[in-house]
Amino acid sequence: MRRNKKVNFWANSGTTKFATIHSFKGWEVHTLFLVIENEASECNVAQDEFVTPELVYTAITRCKQNLIVINLGNEKYRQFFQKYMPSV
Repeated sequence: MRRNKKVNFWANSGTTKFATIHSFKGWEVHTLFLVIENEASECNVAQDEFVTPELVYTAITRCKQNLIVINLGNEKYRQFFQKYMPSV
């Protein structure tokens, strides 16, 4: 049933799609919430293995109109978004 819901998700249907960046490739939406975790995960694995500039670029290029970035303490991306995408 989960696979069926994922495959049959329709954009603009009034529903919310939660997905990883990897599974969201090829989709475009008007409003996108991007959640970036802090630099070190609880498992002591470097977060850079999971959050790369390429993945962040892929995520932000999926958005047509409204991009909301929720940064959970990742200093590298906080500086980037403050410099290039200041709050309006």
